[in-house]
Amino acid sequence: MFQVLAYVYDSYWSGPECPSLPILQRTLNAVGFDADEILNALVWLEDLQSAAHAPDLHESADTHPASCIDPDRSIRILTAAEQRKLGIDAWGLLTHLAALGSLPWDRMELVIERAMASPGTTLTLDDLKLIVLMVFWSLNDVPDPLTTDSLLGDGAAHPLH
Repeated sequence: MFQVLAYVYDSYWSGPECPSLPILQRTLNAVGFDADEILNALVWLEDLQSAAHAPDLHESADTHPASCIDPDRSIRILTAAEQRKLGIDAWGLLTHLAALGSLPWDRMELVIERAMASPGTTLTLDDLKLIVLMVFWSLNDVPDPLTTDSLLGDGAAHPLH
């Protein structure tokens, strides 16, 4: 699934608009991806789009139910399942991005939710980086240069392959 997502990201981040899911499915089939991997990726992408455009993600800070949370004095504690799935390195990356100010709590929750929805029992750091990039992509947002460097590192020419 992550190879399919990497292809979608590489192909549609700054290039042409991403086609509808049926057209994207035909494109991915033509490229030669496995049908099951394509289906898993498309379901994951559809769920990402639904979550990214949910009304509560875009409420103002004053009207959101969690507006009483003070990000400077609050911490996010992972569940046991989240700890197993993410691991120390991935959680370190997420807290680093949060400390930079590039991953606000609502986006971090979206990243964690999409990470938990991905296949497998654990994620690699590269898989998590791709999930973070896909969250930015789904919100039509471009990460700042420091965040991009954290996510792509030295392999910026071909970051996901």
